[in-house]
Amino acid sequence: MASVEAKLRQVSGIRKMNVDLASQTATVVFDPTRTDVEMLREAVKKSGYAPKSEEVTAA
Repeated sequence: MASVEAKLRQVSGIRKMNVDLASQTATVVFDPTRTDVEMLREAVKKSGYAPKSEEVTAA
């Protein structure tokens, strides 16, 4: 199973991320002109995990 972090790195527009498999969370700062939440969710799915929910905060 590919790592979540590796799949997220393939998404264009990610500025910063913190993936914690122990707590089953990922915090991602991204450029909304280059990617969106749905693309991030797809990357998580491709890593073999099911995204449960997201909280989006404008920076």
